[in-house]
Amino acid sequence: MSNALADRVTDFLRDEKTFLQQARAAIDQARALLATPTLDATEQALRIQRDLVQAVEARKGLREAWWGTAAPGEPNRRSFTRILSTLPEPARSNLTNEWRGIKNQAERFSTELKQLLAFIRASVDCYQAFFQDLFRGATTDGRYGPNGRTLPPANVVFVETRG
Repeated sequence: MSNALADRVTDFLRDEKTFLQQARAAIDQARALLATPTLDATEQALRIQRDLVQAVEARKGLREAWWGTAAPGEPNRRSFTRILSTLPEPARSNLTNEWRGIKNQAERFSTELKQLLAFIRASVDCYQAFFQDLFRGATTDGRYGPNGRTLPPANVVFVETRG
């Protein structure tokens, strides 16, 4: 049983590692797109972000299915450390080291994804504010007065259509 479990853990960790590598490559691609300040690049980065979120959700489902077979009937007692402790040496040490490395990669991925989401959100907000100002007139000119409040807009509409 332990050898079969060790093989299953090895396969699971390999899949996790592959997923994280692909996800981090997508984050790098989105970052590169955001370095190009165009609406098209931001739209592509937004698509990558949506795909990443969907991939993370799909991966959660795969993990849950794996746990259902690796530790059936114990949803509150699931622990990778517990599973690894049942394995014989040297598989236990090797897989524990592999698991720690993947856990660190997952934490970095989570941080990088949060940063990407914040950057994309800021980019989209910037474009939205730009176009609102462009077509409806500025709601503020972006300057602050001595009291710390934004100054009133100059009420200039940059684009006007007449029909």
